[in-house]
Amino acid sequence: PAIGGNGILVTNPIPVPQRPKSTTTSGTKTSGNSGTAPTNQGGLDAGRDEQIDESGENERGPSTGAAVDRVYQSLINYKADENEDEDAFFSHVKRFNDNLAALEVLLTIEKETRFATAEEQVILSKYVGWGGLKGLLLNPKIDSHWEGQSDKERQRVQKLHDLIAELDPEGKHSLLLKAQHSAETAFFTAVPIIRAMYTALEQMGVKGPIDVLEPSAGIGNFFAAMPKTMHDHANMHGIEMDYLSAKILKQLYQKAEVQSSKMEKALVHENYFDVVVGNVPFGDQAIKSDTNFNEKYPELKKEPNNFIHNYFFIKSVDAAREGGIIALITSTGTMDSKSSKEFRKVLSQKAELLGVIRLPNTAFAANANTSVTSDIIFLRKYRADENPKEADWVETTETIVKHEKPGLLGLTTIKVDAEVTVNPYFLKNPKAIIGIPAAGSFHGGTNLRYMVENDKTDERPLDEKINAATAELLPKNIYAKGKKTVIDQETKPYFREAGTKEGDFTPGNVIVQNGQAFRITAEYAIDQQLDKAAKAVGVSPDEIRNNQISKFDEERLATVGLKKEDFFIRVIEPIR
Repeated sequence: PAIGGNGILVTNPIPVPQRPKSTTTSGTKTSGNSGTAPTNQGGLDAGRDEQIDESGENERGPSTGAAVDRVYQSLINYKADENEDEDAFFSHVKRFNDNLAALEVLLTIEKETRFATAEEQVILSKYVGWGGLKGLLLNPKIDSHWEGQSDKERQRVQKLHDLIAELDPEGKHSLLLKAQHSAETAFFTAVPIIRAMYTALEQMGVKGPIDVLEPSAGIGNFFAAMPKTMHDHANMHGIEMDYLSAKILKQLYQKAEVQSSKMEKALVHENYFDVVVGNVPFGDQAIKSDTNFNEKYPELKKEPNNFIHNYFFIKSVDAAREGGIIALITSTGTMDSKSSKEFRKVLSQKAELLGVIRLPNTAFAANANTSVTSDIIFLRKYRADENPKEADWVETTETIVKHEKPGLLGLTTIKVDAEVTVNPYFLKNPKAIIGIPAAGSFHGGTNLRYMVENDKTDERPLDEKINAATAELLPKNIYAKGKKTVIDQETKPYFREAGTKEGDFTPGNVIVQNGQAFRITAEYAIDQQLDKAAKAVGVSPDEIRNNQISKFDEERLATVGLKKEDFFIRVIEPIR
């Protein structure tokens, strides 16, 4: 059966969609979301179109468009309560129990092969990942792990292990190992910070309808906290590599385009998104496996220019359309690292720096139990006809701040002057710093870095402090619609691979249709009705086009009379 968005099984399969208006996309770029279907040069759609009779029905059931739209419109995109506040303090027990409840719901709806109801979405939305929850690392079957620990905690961990084992698609404990690995690295963003970022975007004039990308989406907190002016008119796209988080993300945002993938393996549309927003992963992990990226940016092959946070920034700017806004939380190394100068140089040629807010090291303490200074960076992608502005933020400089270190015999602490590297942007814009500058090290290291401590004398909530800073530092009403990558439909014919018995359809190869030679491109024509049908059964169209779906997903497609080859609609160029 097909799947209804309110948790109801739809017993009548959706009929095969008619060929609708198409747009185009490739492995790295896409068109806008409207346009006229190009002429089918090869006639390979004939069999499908002939199934629709004059009454608007075909052999599979009622009118295709109405059937697909009916199921698609029943899907739910979760929206957080704007009046709901987060916990003021981190609670291991509450977070652990919230995660257990979310996974129990996820297991139930997975077994019943359906989408979550609105009530179940509220439970799923409480999932916070495993950052800071290190009890997950303990083995409930080994007594020595639990000396001095409570029996209740041991029972919770055992229950969690059992749930993850049932949800593991491979059944080889790989999902548990991944969850344990994330206990020290995976942290979701606090909702007040997200809302403050959206306040800044609204100040710039951003409103729906928008195509929005969250490049490291988690369970979609940035989608959940989106203001109504954007949320109700947003085409949401999310990329998330963690299996469990991606599963929950798909259940919370049922109409969204969600890819369960690493960024370097995802199908990322270039020059397309009006807004790219999120919290990118940051650390000293170099991304070397994206060969297309390495060929495009050979100057960024060396560390730390290719560290994961810098990689995400370049990919995000590439994904934005001309004039699009990028708002991302990142490591302070993005702005402050001396060795990342080449990265900032590349970034400055692609986008204008609108402003940066440096958060205190307590910003993620309540929701993630971690102490780290981080930045919110706001950019605007240049139009093709714009000349990049002078960017002194490409460089770094040195400054003197206080460093607290152990005193005599280690019984007290003393503050001494310390020289650290910092981006000159912060020296020119001290109001961008939410707190008190200081020197410190990360994870007990010896290298001192520019950090920001919480100013305890300022009792305002963090989001109010951010709002005050962005109101003063960021421009107003600069957002405007801009050019997206659009393919001229009349001069870009396409063909469908489905039904073609033989041939190698690798981009660059040549095919002959109607006596004319064509070269296959890396671009796809997007069939909007096919995409809706795939989403109606919980399958990502971009994952299909990227050859990343499972056998189970193929079985889901079959319930609506589709196979993955139906989505391989190649754009072809005439060879002159």
